[in-house]
Amino acid sequence: METVKVSSIPTVRVMSLVIRYDPEADVLVVKLREGAVADEELLDNDAVVGYDQEGRVVYVEVLDASKKGLASALMPRA
Repeated sequence: METVKVSSIPTVRVMSLVIRYDPEADVLVVKLREGAVADEELLDNDAVVGYDQEGRVVYVEVLDASKKGLASALMPRA
């Protein structure tokens, strides 16, 4: 693991951020770390959060991403 210091806030980089968009399903997935998903939670805003065994966020999946403007905002920067 690599520790990166940004300003006065230390940050641990677990992996590179991965952003994927499926235009047919209109689903945007932001993967934050490697690991098996032990639990998932559907939030009120049509987002699904996947957690590992220790309760850390593995990914966030946004349903209807183009309707929320996320696909066009994030994919050119991915």
